[in-house]
Amino acid sequence: MGSYMVSKKTMEINPNHPIVVELKKRSEQDQFHKTVKDLVWLLFDTSLLTSGFSLEEPTHFSTRIYRMISLGLGFNEAEDDDDTRSDEASKESSAGYAPQVVPIAPSAEVATAPQKVDADSSESTSAAQDIDELVGYLEDPPEEDERYLLQRHFFPSKIGGRPAWLIPDRMPTDQDMTCEKCGLPLRFLLQVYASQGDYRPQCFHRTLHFFVCTGCQPSQIKVFRAQLPRENSFYSSEAPDYDDDNEKDKKLDKILKKHPLCTGSGRPAYYFDERELRVTRTAKDEDEDSGDDSEAEDDEETKHIINSINNEDKEVLQHHLDDSENKDEQFKKFLAFAKEHNGHALRYELGGEPLWLAVPGQLNSYPPRCENCGAKRTFELQIQPQLISLLKNDRLDWGVVCCYTCSESCNPPGTGSAYLQEWIYMQHEPEDWRAVRRGDAEEMLAEDRKAEEEAKFMAADENRIEEIETIIHK
Repeated sequence: MGSYMVSKKTMEINPNHPIVVELKKRSEQDQFHKTVKDLVWLLFDTSLLTSGFSLEEPTHFSTRIYRMISLGLGFNEAEDDDDTRSDEASKESSAGYAPQVVPIAPSAEVATAPQKVDADSSESTSAAQDIDELVGYLEDPPEEDERYLLQRHFFPSKIGGRPAWLIPDRMPTDQDMTCEKCGLPLRFLLQVYASQGDYRPQCFHRTLHFFVCTGCQPSQIKVFRAQLPRENSFYSSEAPDYDDDNEKDKKLDKILKKHPLCTGSGRPAYYFDERELRVTRTAKDEDEDSGDDSEAEDDEETKHIINSINNEDKEVLQHHLDDSENKDEQFKKFLAFAKEHNGHALRYELGGEPLWLAVPGQLNSYPPRCENCGAKRTFELQIQPQLISLLKNDRLDWGVVCCYTCSESCNPPGTGSAYLQEWIYMQHEPEDWRAVRRGDAEEMLAEDRKAEEEAKFMAADENRIEEIETIIHK
């Protein structure tokens, strides 16, 4: 996922200098190597200092100096040091921008292969290609004076609140924003800023917007993709000013008055509290379980995984182990990933494959082709069941929500909506796992229908008041 550099200063380099030549060579070998990253940042920071500028984050500068001293003395600090990782994550995930990690463009073979996984097999459709795997975590609710950073001008990944529509024009239709099963308006769930600008110029800005029906059980979900080149009529090609907290989104406000269903609220108040979604790289486990342990040891290990997951995740996952007959090996793999990335709500692996919740219910065919251009679709991300517990909402119901997008990330037609609907595959919990924790679905649907009627009356009253105020001012 791409991002700008926040600084507006210009750094000039000599491409023929031995240091620059060697750094370029090592970066091409492994652009994510910690030492290479440290050296590049040190080159940048020292250039700032020698040019008379001050450092915005001197602690990061000193940390890198200490690491270089350690290397010079012949010992290396652990590369997965928690403090260092936390510092890097906070630097890369400032509100409004995706982290400075770029998904590799998937090959056609990897992108379109059927993605049913045998829990007893270690083979993967993505084995032939090194594909970036990322995870998303919910940040704490923003302070009031930080909330502006989740507006569309800052290209956020976030959950809840009002959708920060990337393109404030040519919105999805009312039919698009309605549940196809029950007919109720959809509610905004989350959006992910997933630029592909490094290899597709038309996708310099690219956002996936997810909407959910809270009246249906299991939940019904739609996703809409929007994208723009760096040079466009809506945003500057330069980085936004993070200190500008006075910028009101009048254009989007005006558009949403004409398209009330695109507020994604389903009622006057937004349904989910607004929080930033911070995306970072996974900590891949190289020493996977060989599967040679005894059945009893497997059961004990799985229970240990459950106990290691935070209480919120336990609430979603514990009931799956209540049945002593449950021997689903795929579910144990899912739990192991949940333990490794404690508290995550989203998993991103463009061109990879889903991490299925269980063996039953996996996708065993090709996803449908893009309706707009005819290209094949590829897996891009999945919303995890842990999000249900993190949002503390008993109206949401899914196992794993898998999002498949156009492998060419095509542009929409010149007319009609600027938002293209992509394909969702939902793996629900197997019937024998289902719990009563989410209440009675019919009762919830009735409550949502009543709330929608009340919302319509309130909207009509607001329109009448606005008309009267307009007449008075005239």
